[in-house]
Amino acid sequence: MRTDLRDRLRLAVAVPAAALALALALPAAANAAPVVLDRPADNAWSAVQVTLERSPKGVPTMLVMGVLNKTVQLPAEVALAMPTGQAVTWVGEVYPGGQSQDTKVTYRVEKDAASLYDRVVFKMTKSRNAQVEVGAPSAIIKQESKELAKIVWAPFGGVSTVRLALNMPAGSKVETATPPGQTLQGDRGPVYATVSNGPVKAGVAQSLSVLYTPGASGTATAGQQAGPAGTAGVPAPLLAVVVIVVVVLGYIVISRRMASTGDEGEKPS
Repeated sequence: MRTDLRDRLRLAVAVPAAALALALALPAAANAAPVVLDRPADNAWSAVQVTLERSPKGVPTMLVMGVLNKTVQLPAEVALAMPTGQAVTWVGEVYPGGQSQDTKVTYRVEKDAASLYDRVVFKMTKSRNAQVEVGAPSAIIKQESKELAKIVWAPFGGVSTVRLALNMPAGSKVETATPPGQTLQGDRGPVYATVSNGPVKAGVAQSLSVLYTPGASGTATAGQQAGPAGTAGVPAPLLAVVVIVVVVLGYIVISRRMASTGDEGEKPS
């Protein structure tokens, strides 16, 4: 699956200050071996961004993009966490120059009975940015005229910065959000985003829950900066980082949407 979302995500996480699936944790199952954390492949990332949005078919898609630590030398075997049981649709190296340069890679999925996350393991040879894409059908739930979106992601290794983002249809209005973040204006609709308050340790879940009213397709949203859950209650450090995110997103290529519906669900061979 070749999703165009890679183009609008790559630069957001490439900037360290801006770098950022239902409620999940990492409990040890009874009589099961504990989850092994902090493997070298898990500790490869300096920043991770987890993004959720609906595909053209209406199926929520979760994208996890990572930026390698400067200490990691290529080639390197790396791993990103994904909610267990979800279908992986694309794994590859991504480049600032555009999707045409992106390279699909071979991967394997490591499952652990004691974890609600799977390891997606692959090798990076040229780029220092990678992305894993999976279907997440239960991550956005219809609630009468509103929708409730939930993103929860926990790394298997420590990450300096984790950013969570929800891309909503044009004209959508945020009703409530936890934790407080910022509604940024994307090219086709609002993007609600949060940034971790400092480094994230292995196994510590980062979550974002947003209740919003979807807008009609094509409704203009230019100039919308923040919804009801905008800057109110946002800690100063978080707000400072979010302001940088706004600047970065201002020149990121956010003009392309998901790949055509015919490509959806295609699994890399």
